[in-house]
Parts: sequence; structure tokens; C-alpha cells
Amino acid sequence: MKSAKFYVSLLLASCFAFASAGCSAKEVRFGPKALADYAEKCDAQQYKDADEWVDDANSNPLTYYKLDEEGVYCYAKGDEVEDFMDDLNAAKYYYDDSIDEVAVYLFADGRATLIVVSMKYSSEDDAEDMYDYYVDLYTKALVHGPDLITDDFDDKEGECVLAVDVMESYDNVYGLYLEGDTVMIASIASTSSDNLDYINDYMDDFCDEFEIKAPSELL
Repeated sequence: MKSAKFYVSLLLASCFAFASAGCSAKEVRFGPKALADYAEKCDAQQYKDADEWVDDANSNPLTYYKLDEEGVYCYAKGDEVEDFMDDLNAAKYYYDDSIDEVAVYLFADGRATLIVVSMKYSSEDDAEDMYDYYVDLYTKALVHGPDLITDDFDDKEGECVLAVDVMESYDNVYGLYLEGDTVMIASIASTSSDNLDYINDYMDDFCDEFEIKAPSELL
């Protein structure tokens, strides 16, 4: 009987452990893998390593953004993260040794350029610390005058800070998002000052895909 009770207890403990693992492994809406999957769905060109991406960018800037096509993306995890982020201008300034996984997606069509970086950290505390750091950094960097609009939002499962930056020569919209162990930074810049509606429409579509708030909600 003791033996039977022992095995039943062991079975229950194992089931609980697997259930707990399943909960902790919940995929964040805008995690690196989700962003890579979205880019793939958009028929973006995947680069297996950053060196190839950088070589193309240096030899032909249009290839870097795939203008008038579907964009480019790259995904890395584990030991590949540092080399990947260090080599790629769109990601190098975001590197931290607590990042376990990263994806970068870029798209441009001649009127606007979208850059999205999704970073999964070793822990939720690391993610929150880096999110706070980026919020502070962007808030200080985006002081361009009275046409800058920023606000904090509580999302349904995370946090985000949104910004609309209206300039004389171009317009930018930004979104910084935190959920669990993941931070995503999305920005889209127009090539002129009369494209704000256009870039907001594009960003709205992107945010709808991931069920997150869009910067246009500030306007």
C-alpha cells in the first residue's frame, strides 16, 4: 500500500510539474518567434545570419529594406544572439547579456520605414528593468517640441508607452511594449511630413495583428 501511495504521489507531482511548465512557457503575443512568424507570413526575406544581411545592406541599400517588396527579418536565440545583435545596426544598441532570444523585422515601401525589435529576456525582472530603461531613454530622446505626444497605457496583459512625433521634415510614431519576459520596440518613420495618416494606418494594422495598442490612439 505504501508503495502504491508513493507511485500515485509521484505521478501527481509529475503531472503538476508538467502543468506548471506549460503555464510558464506561455507564448507572449509579440515574442521573437511570434514576430518572425508574422514576418514570414508577410513573405519577408529571412536572413539566417546578420553578416549576410549587413553585406547586402552595404552593397545595396535598397536590398536592406526590400523597398516595394515585403521586408526582411532575422531571428536568433541562445549563443547566436550577441553576434547577431552586435552586427546589425537595427539591433546593436538594444543588446544586453540577459537577452535569450531576438527577432528583427524591417519593412519600407518608399513612403515609410518600419523597424521592429522583439527581445525575450532571461527573466521578467530583467525585461521590466530594460523596458523602464528604454522608456526613459526614448522619453528623453523624443523631446522635439510641442508636437510630440506621449502617454502611458496599461495593456490587458502588459504595459506600453506610445509616442507620436510630428516634425517639419518627417513624422515618427513609436510603441514600446512589455509583457512577461519580453520587450518589443516598434517604430515607423515617414519620408516626408505629410504621411502621418499613412504611417498610422500601417502601424494600426501591425498592432492589430498582435492585439496591442497603437500610437494612433493618442490622436
